Amino acid sequence: MKNILIIFIVLFCGSQVAFGEKCGFQRDTDLSGGSYASSTSSDQCSAGQSILEANYSFPNAQLLDETMAFQARNPLVDPTTFHLRQALGSQDQLINLVEMCRASVSSNHPEMAKDVALILFRVATAERSPALRAVGQKNAVTCLSYVDPVAAMELLSKVSFQRPGRGQWLYEDPRYNAAEITFVNFAKLNPFEVSIIAAKARYLGKTGQYPYVGIAKVIRSLPRSLEKEASALLRDALAFYASETGFYNRDEEFLRLLQSLNDSWVDKQLAAEALATFFRRLKNDPIHIPGDYYAELQIDSSGKILSFTDRNEAFLFQVFPMIQRFHPGLAAHLLQQDHRLEETADNMSYISGGFVQGNHTPEEAAQRHLAWLQDSLVDRIQGCQDCNQQVVTRLVRHLTDLNSRVVGFSATPSRVVHRIPSGRLTLTKSKLVQFARQTFYHEQASSEPTQLSRTPASYAQNPRTLRKGSVAR
Repeated sequence: MKNILIIFIVLFCGSQVAFGEKCGFQRDTDLSGGSYASSTSSDQCSAGQSILEANYSFPNAQLLDETMAFQARNPLVDPTTFHLRQALGSQDQLINLVEMCRASVSSNHPEMAKDVALILFRVATAERSPALRAVGQKNAVTCLSYVDPVAAMELLSKVSFQRPGRGQWLYEDPRYNAAEITFVNFAKLNPFEVSIIAAKARYLGKTGQYPYVGIAKVIRSLPRSLEKEASALLRDALAFYASETGFYNRDEEFLRLLQSLNDSWVDKQLAAEALATFFRRLKNDPIHIPGDYYAELQIDSSGKILSFTDRNEAFLFQVFPMIQRFHPGLAAHLLQQDHRLEETADNMSYISGGFVQGNHTPEEAAQRHLAWLQDSLVDRIQGCQDCNQQVVTRLVRHLTDLNSRVVGFSATPSRVVHRIPSGRLTLTKSKLVQFARQTFYHEQASSEPTQLSRTPASYAQNPRTLRKGSVAR
């Protein structure tokens, strides 16, 4: 019962309070109320803005028997012949096929998954709406990559996409997520066939957007014996990045590639060149997403918070530890321009307050930023598998209301335990909800304010200090 309550809180509080979606998401082409949306962005944007474009990924797994029971009630594909039924509309057909595909993968039915993935791609290809066509095809490729990554690599080239023309902008290439997962699955099966991945990435770059994050994961997985191949992949990525235009997520995705180089065998001089190019593009050709932006970097070791109202500046602060390692000369130059870069560290948590777009008062913008900070904190906590107890607990304590505090503790990795400072009582995950309530009400009664104590009104008066004690940017 407690687990059901936690899931309800996550779904309700996480999706309803924030008044927006991940940048790159478009509700009008969503397959099923948001459950198939998977923009790569770390930031949220107000819903319904013109810059948002569809981007979807293979959804999370669920049990095959649940999906088959659903299919029995809503038959779409004959379970014995796999002949497509025509009773449902095209969008419902895509929903049902994606459900069957992901359930087949998670329940280890590879032949069924492959059959359904190919049907899904065929149905999607016949779809008149370009957005839904790309959604269905992309999900089909991703599904297929789990059971036949070689075939998925071939099919990836057939996903429909019209790259933006001169002066036009999309958030990202809708093939982006499918390429990332397909590359990873292909590399697991064929770890030494790097040239095939490189050729496919170049094709995507020439016809749309280069898949920086997919290549980053491949680079990190390569052994030292393939260091030349790793450097060649980075060289390709750098060449495309240096001239890419038309995609709002350009710098965010290349940043993720740069941050992966610490654990790779790429040439150090090439890494320095990539970092210098990144800095030059931020300075000379910055991308500005419409809207009121707010985000924070939390230094994991100290808990100190750096706050930002310019995303490009936040990008520079995130990459600066890499610049110090690979390009000391550039690092010294940047420190002369802004000594506050000294406050950065290797381990930092990016907490996004997103872009508030459209007409809004300062108070409304502050409310949305605060809500999105809570969502971003929960996401960071949930993905904090390598964080120590102190870092995770500090992140949770930044959640400002009881519901989000409960969500934060419930999202904490199972291996992490917490201690109540006053009683030094070790807690397991089964007691985290009780602990969340206890610490929340204890802080409310305390004379010491929590770090996230500023109200939306105070943020409206001074938007650079949303958090009390943060370093204004």
